[in-house]
Amino acid sequence: MDNKIFVANFFVSIIPVAFIANWFYYRNHRSITAAILLHSMLNAAAILVDAGQIAKCIATLLYAAIAAALVIGDQALFAQGPRNFVSPPSPEAH
Repeated sequence: MDNKIFVANFFVSIIPVAFIANWFYYRNHRSITAAILLHSMLNAAAILVDAGQIAKCIATLLYAAIAAALVIGDQALFAQGPRNFVSPPSPEAH
């Protein structure tokens, strides 16, 4: 039973981390390097701390809280709607 919860936690954790990574990407002027560094940092933190499955479940709750705070606190960024990835970002978006 525990293994099913831990597998589900992995897939659930993708959603808040995607919100955080997208926020980070857009706040760093669409820098892929910044997004890669954030992703690497999140992975390294779990490895360096030798986080067990319970700790990863707690981390998912923290990621969800951070993502919710970012969406609520930075409504201007998230309310802009779909992005055009071909044209450069507009100056008023920052």
